[in-house]
Amino acid sequence: MQLNLKNKILSTLFSIIIVYIVICFYVFYNQEKFLFLHYKVGQNYTYNIDAPFEEKNFITTPGVLINGLYFKNNKPNGIVIINRGSGGTLKNYHPNQNYFYKNLNYDVFIYDYRGNGKSQGKSKGMESLFYDLKHIYNYFSEIYNEKNIILIGNSFGTGIATKIASENNPKFLILQAPYYEYNDLLKHRSGWMPLELIIKYNFKTFQYLEKCTSPVILVHGANDNIIKPESSERLYEHINSEKHLLIIKDAGHTHLGSNPEYHKMINHIFK
Repeated sequence: MQLNLKNKILSTLFSIIIVYIVICFYVFYNQEKFLFLHYKVGQNYTYNIDAPFEEKNFITTPGVLINGLYFKNNKPNGIVIINRGSGGTLKNYHPNQNYFYKNLNYDVFIYDYRGNGKSQGKSKGMESLFYDLKHIYNYFSEIYNEKNIILIGNSFGTGIATKIASENNPKFLILQAPYYEYNDLLKHRSGWMPLELIIKYNFKTFQYLEKCTSPVILVHGANDNIIKPESSERLYEHINSEKHLLIIKDAGHTHLGSNPEYHKMINHIFK
């Protein structure tokens, strides 16, 4: 009887291990579904945005179309390229911060990552996202000149923006709610699953920053519960170029680009 009980326990443990391994493999091979949460928009969808804009598409590789919104001024000083977080799509984008950059006389371009919104194709890891932004960056460099490009990364997009900035020389790199490295987030969220070993998007922002020659502005909410402000404080120590750090009191993870303290700081630095 004891032998039967022992066999049942071993059988149950074996089944649990098999299920655990199957789940881990499923997450590994389908991680983009969880990362971008199936945020799609039909190709015929009309963006309802209370600001003049045009849609702009880039074919970065065969089968990959990147869709973005392009807000233009008459005689711009340059362009702001925004790499947003992974949640939502351009459908959810509120152009409040556009008015701020418009007052500074900058055009704005913001886009959806592969497989998000109207953008087509599938992300295959970090390099595919780097490649898309590099393509966009090179295109606008020919129009505005690289010295007039401002790269902005928000949350998930901070690692992507920093990588491209480290290989180029934009006018400014602005990181809103950046992570030290992406696996830092996964370690706190993994629970019973080793996501830091499974997810293939470990952007090492701190390493990219060490190679940046452009001025870097770090902005974080003091009450950010998703990416702690200590992340920006740690990143600050890895910057070898001109650097600025703003921790906004009473601010959380979102809407940092619309915060009056952020506007005051950017106005001061730009002038």
